[in-house]
Amino acid sequence: MGDMRNRDDLLRQVHRRLAHRDFAERFSVMTESGERPIVVALLEDSINELCVRVRNAGGAANVVTQHLDGMVVFNMVAGEVTTVRPEPPSVKGDATVGVMLQQLMFDGGRATYRVCTTKNDSQSGVADNPRLLPVG
Repeated sequence: MGDMRNRDDLLRQVHRRLAHRDFAERFSVMTESGERPIVVALLEDSINELCVRVRNAGGAANVVTQHLDGMVVFNMVAGEVTTVRPEPPSVKGDATVGVMLQQLMFDGGRATYRVCTTKNDSQSGVADNPRLLPVG
C-alpha cells in the first residue's frame, strides 16, 4: 500500500485516488455548496482530536484512515444529537481511532456511535458504512 506513517502520506494517497470516480463517490458527506470535506485520521489519533478536526472542517466530514492494506472512509458529524433508538453505544473521547475502527468492524462495518468527549459533553460521531478501499 505504500508508506502511510503520517497524515501527509495518507492524504497524498487519498488525493491520488480522488480522480477515480468509484473512490470519490464514497465520500457521502457534502456541504450545501457541494464540497465534500475530508479529514485524515491516523489510527493513534484520539477521538477527541478527530472531533476537533471535524468541527474545524465545518462540523461534518468524510473521515479517512488506514486499515490493513487499504483505507476506510466513514462519516462523522460533530455535535449532532442522535435520534437512533435504542441509543447507540458510546465511544470515549480518549480512545483512539484504531480502537473505534476495531469496534466498527466488530459491529459489521455499519454502526452509529455516540462519542463522549468529556464527562458532560457528548457528541454524536456517525460512523456510517465504512468501505475498505485497496490502494494501488
